[in-house]
Amino acid sequence: MMIVGVSESVETLIGNHPSIARNIAQVHLQRMRPNELRPILVDGFQQLDITYDDSVLDSIIATSDGFPHFAHLLGLKICEVLADRLYESDDPSKKVSEQCLSAALERAIEGTQESLRLAYQKATETVRKKSDGYVQVLEGMAAAEKTEVQINELLTNINGLFGTSFRQQNISNWLGVLVNDRKVLLRPRVGYYKFADPMMRAYVRMIMGEKRLSGDTFYQQLLPFMLVPSPPPPSIPAT
Repeated sequence: MMIVGVSESVETLIGNHPSIARNIAQVHLQRMRPNELRPILVDGFQQLDITYDDSVLDSIIATSDGFPHFAHLLGLKICEVLADRLYESDDPSKKVSEQCLSAALERAIEGTQESLRLAYQKATETVRKKSDGYVQVLEGMAAAEKTEVQINELLTNINGLFGTSFRQQNISNWLGVLVNDRKVLLRPRVGYYKFADPMMRAYVRMIMGEKRLSGDTFYQQLLPFMLVPSPPPPSIPAT
């Protein structure tokens, strides 16, 4: 029997059932690397004769955040969009354009597991309406490269994305609510924050990607997590 789950630690995964730990061997798996996620998409697209630009593939991989679940989900939704296009308009094109990716992201957001969608809804909505402040904090967290985000980096991300000039005191209330009330963020140590559910970052990234491709004013440039680092220059052998 195998018990599989997504969590930051074994304690949070099976903490309510301590007797299980005495009877299982624990195997911790890291998030998949980009070069491990890429074949999932490449192999599937090749079998269906679907073409794509490398930039689109990089965006999907960055959005998936190391989770094969999201790579599979986005790949599936892209295929559905292309199939619908062929059925509805007899368009035989099988290239993954940005318009196709935008529609696939929208479907993937709707098709994500309910627990993530409800947690995000609870985190970003007040009694009256959705609060931009909570959205900005979550998107600033999702834009970071590391899973534990120092508050200065969070401020840099928020101000860069939305053109604001927030300081720590401006977002401290939102952070407190997201940690203590909405419980979508954790404070692992002083001055640092991370998502309580590791998969939430990929979900927020999908929302950000869909906003960018649909023409949202704040998302015209590539998002920070979508930027692929340049390869190092070739080494010159010593003479």
